[in-house]
Amino acid sequence: MKKKKLFAQIFPTYLVLIAFVVIFFAVYEQNVLKEYYSSEIRSDLTARAELIREHIQHLDLRQGSRLDSVTKELSRYAQARITLIQSNGIVLSDSHEDYHVMDNHSERPEVKIAFLDSIGQSTRYSNTLKKELIYLAVPFKRQGEIVAAVRVAYSMVTFRQSMNLLQRRVLMGAIFVLLLGALFSYFISRRIVKPLVDIKRGAERFATGAFEPPLSERGSSEISALSTALNKMAREINNRIQTISLQRSEQEAMFKSMKEGVLAVGADERIIRINDAAIEFFGIELSEPEKQSVQTVIQHREVVDFILDSLKENDQLCRDIFIKNRAESILRLTSAPLQIDTDNTGGTLILLNDITRFKKLDKVRQDFVANVSHELKTPLTSIKGFIETLEDGALDDRETATKFLKIIRKHTESI
Repeated sequence: MKKKKLFAQIFPTYLVLIAFVVIFFAVYEQNVLKEYYSSEIRSDLTARAELIREHIQHLDLRQGSRLDSVTKELSRYAQARITLIQSNGIVLSDSHEDYHVMDNHSERPEVKIAFLDSIGQSTRYSNTLKKELIYLAVPFKRQGEIVAAVRVAYSMVTFRQSMNLLQRRVLMGAIFVLLLGALFSYFISRRIVKPLVDIKRGAERFATGAFEPPLSERGSSEISALSTALNKMAREINNRIQTISLQRSEQEAMFKSMKEGVLAVGADERIIRINDAAIEFFGIELSEPEKQSVQTVIQHREVVDFILDSLKENDQLCRDIFIKNRAESILRLTSAPLQIDTDNTGGTLILLNDITRFKKLDKVRQDFVANVSHELKTPLTSIKGFIETLEDGALDDRETATKFLKIIRKHTESI
């Protein structure tokens, strides 16, 4: 499963969070504005109703035509529908309709509340005007007694238009804030992710062995600490690689300059390392004999048998083998157990010495000793015979004894 990039995780998270906050406050603001605007309309209608009540305070409620005329005139100034309702529910005047044909209003919610000496308010559809209105009624008193109710009405269409205008402005503001938040979250996400991307690229570069230039150690304390740690690690790895390379070069130089053949074989019977001397000993013509099976690389049966025996025995072995290659040679093979891995994976190390010259020298020595023995044997036998003759009585014969002694001296001088 492909893992998401860090930017693809951080940016949407910030964006969703900002969107949630913006939408929450937009809805909250709309509700607050709606409540505030409703409260303002209530206060405004209350003020209008009370002003109207003051204007008609001196009028006679029995003069229907006069009341109706004043009501219509006040409606133009108040910009609202005005209805005057008697305490028994009969409509005394209305600014928008003929009050003679209007129903009894005693059961209207706002009117009932006004007759209870309070300010009544309700919102409903008007069958008379064929639209939804907000109604507010205040009690009309004379001599401390409620004799009527003054009601004003405000169109919900106007209220909704005003609310829609406010909602559009809130929505535009929310979209603007959301876009600004998206831009802000994008740059913040990039700012968080960029140092990590640089560190990732630097780590990949370190993995290839390129340790320069070092990572930038700027940014937050955590990012800076991470960059510092990676730079320190890169320096240590570089130093170790240089040390290992130097040691490897020295070992390789020593390995190649050895006159003795060296052959390392793993437990799987494959060649791990082989030096030039061993390649020359066996006349190997493969360009890359390493990682190849010993049976494939080495064509000498006795040598292969010795290697297999050393792997099997896992002990030190020594064997002299006659090889007929470019020239007849005698190799002395010495093996030693080899631990290749930390998990004790076995192998064997074979050391090859060309002892042909030493064997020839030994044969010369043996021939020389044999010849010397043969050359010494004849005079010594003669000397021994003359000594035995002298011991048998020839010593008494002075002439014979002198003759034998001269012969013995002659033989001793010839040795």
